[in-house]
Amino acid sequence: MRRQVVERDLDRVMKRTANRPLVTGRIAARDAVLFAAALATIGTVGLAVSFGVLAALLGLATLIAYSLVYTPLKRVSALNTLVGAVPGALPAPLGWAAASGSLGQEGVALFLIMFVWQLPHFLPIAWLYRDDYKRARLVMITSRARL
Repeated sequence: MRRQVVERDLDRVMKRTANRPLVTGRIAARDAVLFAAALATIGTVGLAVSFGVLAALLGLATLIAYSLVYTPLKRVSALNTLVGAVPGALPAPLGWAAASGSLGQEGVALFLIMFVWQLPHFLPIAWLYRDDYKRARLVMITSRARL
């Protein structure tokens, strides 16, 4: 939700996102931010209470990496795809940590598998929406971006 608040100007010019509630004004940005903050807090605390601090920290790291690193990076570097693979891959070791109580080699292996999978997963999406990304001036691999 935070990403959609920050990227309203971009979403407005892309066909696939132009009808999102924040873009059209069906949801106010302030309400979206408050709702996102409440969900982030409840989710992090819920993970800590139910599955331990490690799971909560991995969940929080996912949220921070996606919202504060990957999202702004889309405006400046095509490396955003590689950076975005980190929060894309973190839920797998988070699940492992929640189930086992530790990260271990298995959690690291799950992270690496999902990290590597992110690129072939994303590239067809980026190709499919390359015109939207160009229109929004997002610096994506498929929109003749500079690294």
